Amino acid sequence: MINLVAGSCRGISGVPVEFYENVGIREDMYGVYWPKFVVFATLVALSGCMEPGDRGQGPACESSLAAAERDLKAAKANSIGSVIDWAKAAALIGAARSQQQFNEFQNCVIKAKKARQILSVRN
Repeated sequence: MINLVAGSCRGISGVPVEFYENVGIREDMYGVYWPKFVVFATLVALSGCMEPGDRGQGPACESSLAAAERDLKAAKANSIGSVIDWAKAAALIGAARSQQQFNEFQNCVIKAKKARQILSVRN
């Protein structure tokens, strides 16, 4: 609250208003440049939201998918397992391909391995 009585202008906490006029909008009494501080704080906060990357699992995803598709083709060609198992494996392979497209390589590897397990149980 500003006290404008008898020509003595006092701002918040008793600091003269002239002090704020001399400092300007950019800095406070401690010399903090607020726009830079806000940008820095925002970058620090958003750095926790960044993707950690693929952790080198991209090639593992691709090789697991290739192996699962190869096993599915072999199971169909040799009539190994049931149509239900083939459908489950094909659905998991499709889901793994979707995960690969979204760079979720860890989930891609997991789904491809599950598809191979379904096909290998019946062998």
